[in-house]
Amino acid sequence: MKFAKYSIYACLLTAIFFQGILAQAPKLSPEMAAARQLITEKKWIEAEAAYSAILKTDAKNSSAWFFLGFAQHSQEKWVNAIEAFKKNVELANTPAGMYKVAAGYARLNQKDEAFDWLEKALNSGAAFQANIEKDNDFDNIRSDARFTKMQKIVEQQRNPCMYSPEARQFDFWLGDWDVFVGGNKVGENLIEMDTQGCTLVENWKSARGGTGKSLNVYDPSVKKWKQFYVGGQGGVFLFEGDFREKDKHMYFTAETIGSNGAKTMHIFEFFDLPDKTVQQRWKQSTDEGKTWNTVWDSIYRKKAGS
Repeated sequence: MKFAKYSIYACLLTAIFFQGILAQAPKLSPEMAAARQLITEKKWIEAEAAYSAILKTDAKNSSAWFFLGFAQHSQEKWVNAIEAFKKNVELANTPAGMYKVAAGYARLNQKDEAFDWLEKALNSGAAFQANIEKDNDFDNIRSDARFTKMQKIVEQQRNPCMYSPEARQFDFWLGDWDVFVGGNKVGENLIEMDTQGCTLVENWKSARGGTGKSLNVYDPSVKKWKQFYVGGQGGVFLFEGDFREKDKHMYFTAETIGSNGAKTMHIFEFFDLPDKTVQQRWKQSTDEGKTWNTVWDSIYRKKAGS
């Protein structure tokens, strides 16, 4: 019998998926351990027989269904493997099972079913391990226009912040800037994207030699933006706020307690101006918000050539 040949990428993917499947049964029975060893040794016929025997008395063993399907898939028994993987999905809803169902349908050149199951698998978590570009199970469908959509799903699942409208609200602050107060240059600020688009990192350098750094992130759990700023002179601030679409600005607030126990309230704002500059304004109140004093009002201008 001619068995399927797998690329190193497909093998690595399956090995990673194995970890998730095996996690369903942390303590293997002697029968399951023996069957697993057959899989490890690539003894597909014997493994198929071993898992089939297990399932006769334990039909709800989702791990056994997965590895039965894998043994069958490895023998090019695509139809049988699909049914076994579907049982795994029915019992445990595993992304790995969904992915292998898609792989079976792709091998059969049943493209509609393959894309339906592949999309379901990728959106359920398989995108983090899958290498659909290299997995030869998908050779039959890779030239189909729908494959581009699958690639996009992988990209979006792996880099969710890059595709989150909320996480992109503060992108107007990105860049290499000269910073001015009252027409005088007071420093430079480099704002960079980090952690796959989830964080904006501020690198402040004062014309007087001081430095500061902040991390800016949208927290979807509370639907708020947060900025954690640390200055070179020891100042620490944790701001929280949101983007105000009406006038295109980021609105942060914070409260600090001084060494004398007095509370100061802060409003920290960034305005996305029509001329592609950014206004940064900082106001403080020491009387519970009754009156406010502007302590910083600057304009950011992109450096020439940046």
